[in-house]
Amino acid sequence: MISKEKLYKYNVDNHRRVEQSLNNIEVHLRKAISQKDEKVQESLLPLYMLLIAVSAEARLIKIICEPKAFENDEITTIMETKSHIDRWCKVVDTAFYKSHGKKPITDPTIPRTAFNMHKDLIDLLKNELKTVIEIRNKLAHGQWEYPFKNWQSSFDINKIDIATNIKKAFEKENFLTLKFKRSLIYFSLNIVKDLVVSRRTLKRDFDEYYKRIIITRINLKNRSYDKYSSSLIRKRKRGEEKRIDNLLKPYEILEKDLLKNILIKLISKG
Repeated sequence: MISKEKLYKYNVDNHRRVEQSLNNIEVHLRKAISQKDEKVQESLLPLYMLLIAVSAEARLIKIICEPKAFENDEITTIMETKSHIDRWCKVVDTAFYKSHGKKPITDPTIPRTAFNMHKDLIDLLKNELKTVIEIRNKLAHGQWEYPFKNWQSSFDINKIDIATNIKKAFEKENFLTLKFKRSLIYFSLNIVKDLVVSRRTLKRDFDEYYKRIIITRINLKNRSYDKYSSSLIRKRKRGEEKRIDNLLKPYEILEKDLLKNILIKLISKG
């Protein structure tokens, strides 16, 4: 039997490991983009999206196991909620319900500011998490190229079809859009965490997090992936040229430009 305190610690460690993996994948994806390595990008991008959703799930368990956050029966109710999105919404509902005298979350039953904050949080979760979670469910079942529609009852081979909406959604994603979505989810879940753990922190930081969310949404809409990938490619080339200049610096070589071009090709291949 694991104590609640140890369960919280274990989930902190679980979430940290997932975040480390995400950070490492980002490094390799940036390198693959800078080297125009399409095969590595195709391999890592679905994994990156999958782990963004896994991180959100790990963080959910971490938050509900926060010391003194929820009673055992409340945790059971949250975890028995059907979908991952609905569990997050249940966390928000439960936290607001407890922090406002166990009153219904309606206007004007609770203060207008709290009512609007609750609405904003629910909207954030449904907007930022929904697509990532839907695609994650397909990726987790090995449907990396062709996602299938869910069948309503028992398995029936005659009812299986391609989930074209999910396929189109995934095809729209690239490393830059997913990186922005990771940030949106991070900021949104930070707000939820503060709601559960510290209302004082929530009051202090809510506006700042919301401002970051708005800025990130603007970047998600307007930033060009082509410009981003081109900047990574230019950065890699500048780095290679600098390394070569440093290698040639101690020597007086008449054929410096020729040797430099040879070294650039060797470094690019290696």
